[in-house]
Amino acid sequence: VAGESDPTFELAIDAVVHGRIEELRAMLGDHPDLPLRRSAYGHGATLLHYTAANGVEIRRQVVPANAVQVVATLLDAGADRSAGFHAYGGEFDALAMLKTSAHPRAAGVTAALEDALFVA
Repeated sequence: VAGESDPTFELAIDAVVHGRIEELRAMLGDHPDLPLRRSAYGHGATLLHYTAANGVEIRRQVVPANAVQVVATLLDAGADRSAGFHAYGGEFDALAMLKTSAHPRAAGVTAALEDALFVA
């Protein structure tokens, strides 16, 4: 961990990866800057990066059935699609990580998540 852990952000990550959408919405309402916060881990992921389930902590490489709704909620709250994070020796956005992640593919949501994250 590169810095002091943000307990609110950590709780929000768990809401994201487990698809607890109402909990996530409540947290976003209470903390409008939450979509722009970053993990204290070296990768510096935002909440949106956790939806790709790639390059983040192993225990959080989980894809809920409502992952598309989670992404939409984060984007509506101001998440930055182009935000980069550090993994595998480079810097990538959530869409790039999604395209190489086995977890969303196994859950059958990769195409829908790509549509939600893609910006023309």
